[in-house]
Amino acid sequence: MKAKQMMMMVAFLMIATNALAREWYVAELSSDGKTLTLKKGVGERADYSKGQQEVNMNVWIANTPNITTVVIDPSFRDARPNSCSCWFMDCRELTAIYGLENLNTSETVSMDCMFIGCEKLRQLDLRSLNTSRVRSMVGMFSNCSQLVTVDLSSFDTSQVKNMTNMFEGCERLKNIYVGSGWNTSAVTESGDMFIRCMTLTRLGQFQLQEDLLDKTHAHTGPGGYLKRK
Repeated sequence: MKAKQMMMMVAFLMIATNALAREWYVAELSSDGKTLTLKKGVGERADYSKGQQEVNMNVWIANTPNITTVVIDPSFRDARPNSCSCWFMDCRELTAIYGLENLNTSETVSMDCMFIGCEKLRQLDLRSLNTSRVRSMVGMFSNCSQLVTVDLSSFDTSQVKNMTNMFEGCERLKNIYVGSGWNTSAVTESGDMFIRCMTLTRLGQFQLQEDLLDKTHAHTGPGGYLKRK
């Protein structure tokens, strides 16, 4: 792909409601293919077959092996995606995400596989995310094999029904921080939630056990794998 083409807006995410201003939200890939920026775009737009409210991040899937940095620009704050599914799927070289506070997830209902396969991420601070409407977190951090700490202390999971494979393959994960909003009472599916999390321990320093992998141990009390913050 030519350099000029690489600088073009490569993914149209969500059309803004202000049609007169011709504004919508886009993903822009840098000329070297390493930095992905989510921001507001202005000007003519291409047809957006998925509809006004749906956000489909898989349109740049061919470029994910090269992305090392994601930047969420302040101009992206008014975007309200109803799905964040697979947004950063298989960004195997991704090491940093800047501007997560600019991601408005107040209307998001799915975070399935949002960070799946981000093999080089070591820490994730997701305290700025609003999860009050999220119903599914299937494989959200699956195969983040270098992830050591994830901060979910602001998460409200009262509406979540499915946490299947949520932390699958997080082989170096030691700290999962949650707060008072963490609630798994609505969860009906959570099989293999902690499978292959070989460094995770339960309160009391008991190692992870292969028969204790579902939501039964997704808490901060005795026998739980989570930590209160």
